[in-house]
Amino acid sequence: MTKYLSNYDNLKDRYNQQVSNELKMNDISATEGQVTVVNQAPIKVSVKIQGIQVEQIIIQVAGLKTPLYDTVFMALEASLQCASINFYNAYQKQSVLGQHK
Repeated sequence: MTKYLSNYDNLKDRYNQQVSNELKMNDISATEGQVTVVNQAPIKVSVKIQGIQVEQIIIQVAGLKTPLYDTVFMALEASLQCASINFYNAYQKQSVLGQHK
């Protein structure tokens, strides 16, 4: 059984309220697979979807320690309502390693 993070439209609506126009998620027409929803250098955000459900969020950044990564991460955290010390620790670990998934 696959666990989903959110319905894409709900995630997009909540996330877009948290960010500037340049970082807003796009509308999508795909119903399966990985789709890029934000592509604003140096950051790219993709979602893996099944139907209208988000299975995974991938954040890619060209270069570490960009404020855009922090903005996107915090907006996703608020949008998913998943603030926790475990989530924060994963964020810190990935920031150090340079892998944002």
